[in-house]
Amino acid sequence: MSISQQISIRTRKKSVLEMVMEEVSILKTLSHEHILVMHGAFQSRNEVIVVTEFLSGGELFEKVATDDYHLTEAECVRFMYQICDAVSYLHRKVP
Repeated sequence: MSISQQISIRTRKKSVLEMVMEEVSILKTLSHEHILVMHGAFQSRNEVIVVTEFLSGGELFEKVATDDYHLTEAECVRFMYQICDAVSYLHRKVP
């Protein structure tokens, strides 16, 4: 069983809603271990709600930027590998 979270994007600008829906359509096509899983999205007149998997621990930057966190070289290598692996996957998906 996976735990989900929702992200709500509210705007009155049609261009912003169109951009969000384009991102949603891209997320639907992705399947990679280092990329967030999107379960679905719902759109109303001025809001898009995106349902994704829940990732505990918060944002990577917030984690490593705290004074009490010591980022080791091995952790840095692992994080960079995961990021580069995901970006490489995304580049291969581009038509």
